[in-house]
Amino acid sequence: EYERIVADQLEQLLEDGETTGRVMALPLHPFISNQPFRHKYLARALERIVSTEGVWVTTSDAIAEHYLAQTGGT
Repeated sequence: EYERIVADQLEQLLEDGETTGRVMALPLHPFISNQPFRHKYLARALERIVSTEGVWVTTSDAIAEHYLAQTGGT
C-alpha cells in the first residue's frame, strides 16, 4: 500500500507541476519506516521516484538557491 500511496502522490505532483513547481516530502518516522519488513517498500518507492523523468532529487538548500537565482534574490 505504501508504494501505491507514494506513486499516487508522485503522479499528482507531476501533473500539478506542469504549470508551477512542487515539492514532494516523504515523512519517515524511524519507529515505523525503519522496521526491517518495510525496507523493501521504501526502497522500491524511492527507486520509482529517482527513476522518474522530470524529478529533481535535491536538498532544501538547493531549492532555495534555485528559487533565489530565478527570482533575482527576492
